[in-house]
Amino acid sequence: MEKVSIIIPAYNAEKYLEQCLDSVCEQTYKNIEILIVNDGSTDSTGKIIEKYASKDSRIQFFHNENHGVSYSRNYAIEHSTGTYIAPVDSDDIIAPGYYRNISPNDRKISCGDGGHRSCKRKRLQPDRLLQGSNRSIQG
Repeated sequence: MEKVSIIIPAYNAEKYLEQCLDSVCEQTYKNIEILIVNDGSTDSTGKIIEKYASKDSRIQFFHNENHGVSYSRNYAIEHSTGTYIAPVDSDDIIAPGYYRNISPNDRKISCGDGGHRSCKRKRLQPDRLLQGSNRSIQG
């Protein structure tokens, strides 16, 4: 069972972050790590992240100055250990079985410091990734 690294950048996400984290933590696919980057939030986003991390050992969190969503995603990818990278936005809600069908044929992506480094990680197929805000995906 391959590990999935779920990457969540969060900036001033206190209004919807708990719903997002509930949906991620309730995944039926259990071999996951959840990496959350607090991107310089000025609301209670950081406290919410810390609360969830204290309850779920799969959660790693990082508090950074505000650099934007791309920087935050790349930062989390650099710290990930999973075979698969799965980006989730802090206002997304995903169905419990969202990651249940991981294919060994999924594509590799590069990541790192502005393209100067690459890593051999696989990314879930684009049609399996949740895009947009406050939408639910059925697994």
